[in-house]
Amino acid sequence: ARDAAEQSGSSFEMIRALTYEALSHFIFGNLSKAIRQIDAALAFIERATRREWQMYLLFLKGRVQFELGIYDQATATFQTALSLCDIYSHKERKKLFYAWMARAQIYGSEGEPLKVLRNLVKDSEVLFFMSEAYLLAGDAERALNLLESAFNTRPKPGTFHPGETIPWENGFAGIEDRAIPTPDGRGFLSHLLRAFRGYLFGCAGDREAGMGELSRITREDKLSENDPNNHLYYLFYSLILPPKTEPENVDKL
Repeated sequence: ARDAAEQSGSSFEMIRALTYEALSHFIFGNLSKAIRQIDAALAFIERATRREWQMYLLFLKGRVQFELGIYDQATATFQTALSLCDIYSHKERKKLFYAWMARAQIYGSEGEPLKVLRNLVKDSEVLFFMSEAYLLAGDAERALNLLESAFNTRPKPGTFHPGETIPWENGFAGIEDRAIPTPDGRGFLSHLLRAFRGYLFGCAGDREAGMGELSRITREDKLSENDPNNHLYYLFYSLILPPKTEPENVDKL
């Protein structure tokens, strides 16, 4: 697609090809390549003045930095995007960037992420991030209560977004949902909430419920071999499995 875009001379087609090439690298776990591709696309966009795609690429860059564990850089990227929201009058985008900035701060141990999240609309994504914050603070019971609330406010089955548009419903709609369909049509966030809830069941003492949910997610409800969070689901599962010594218990491995 990028080769065709270069031949066509269309700046929009070039931006779209560069962007989805970066997204492909992200999905397959080639995070350093994704960062380089994003920076190349952003440099091109500065000349083409495609503001919404610039915002999308900044968000994708912050997501990649978050996955790499460089939370201070992810925070800075989301803050840059927030500044551009004001400059471009994209007020409706600010909630998403605030939520992900707070999530980066939760894992990076800086700022006041819970204070930021409490000031946002309590949709399933914000409640999920608040649940993560309480779990990391050692309050598994409160984390589970928040996660249950997030689960009850999951996105309804959505509609297909064509490649010319960017969905902003949550931080997964324009990234994982582009590549990985879910059987219930609720999107990637809904599947991640299920996995995290299973893990929290185990953390709160209900290992049977947690193991049942994570067993389903890693087996019959597995989305794709290319799901970038497969490793996370297996990690959650292994962490709540009771210690056993029977040789047939291979799940721990």
